[in-house]
Amino acid sequence: GSPFGPNLRAFAIYLRFAHAISLERLARLMSDLLGLAISEGALVNILDDSRPAFARQTSLIRARLLGGSILQSDETSVRVGKRNWWTWVFHHGDDCCFVIRPSRGKDVVAEFLGDVRPDFWVSDRFAAQMGWAKTDNQVCLAHLIRDAQYAIDAGDTAFAPGLRRVLQQGCAIGRRRVPCAA
Repeated sequence: GSPFGPNLRAFAIYLRFAHAISLERLARLMSDLLGLAISEGALVNILDDSRPAFARQTSLIRARLLGGSILQSDETSVRVGKRNWWTWVFHHGDDCCFVIRPSRGKDVVAEFLGDVRPDFWVSDRFAAQMGWAKTDNQVCLAHLIRDAQYAIDAGDTAFAPGLRRVLQQGCAIGRRRVPCAA
């Protein structure tokens, strides 16, 4: 049997993925800190064995996201090897799912949504994230606040400061709201 019980497995997964510790260093840490001699290959097997549990949870999170009436999304670049890929996040108040793909295009959104279209979609104004809502799109207020700040930084003293203040007040009001029951 494996010398790794559920707690040590969880610890290895946590160190590997939350702290980006290489397999070589992780094996050394297990030896130095816990007196547990474990090879990099054994660590790979432990991580591979956890894939079905994570896939199951990802599927449940995705189903909850797609079962709601509102979906929010954003994307940002990430280096994979020597290339730019994209980390997409799909979320609402209770759940989020990250998807990393080599594309920044609508194909990523289409893959995530399948045939589902939420009533409302919140995103920045990036074209790949527009047009997915059945009812309406909402521009992300955090992105608008950031854009207002860019205008302020560029010298706008007439319009952008007031706009930023109103958007920040709107966000504060939203945080005080009691969520509706589904």
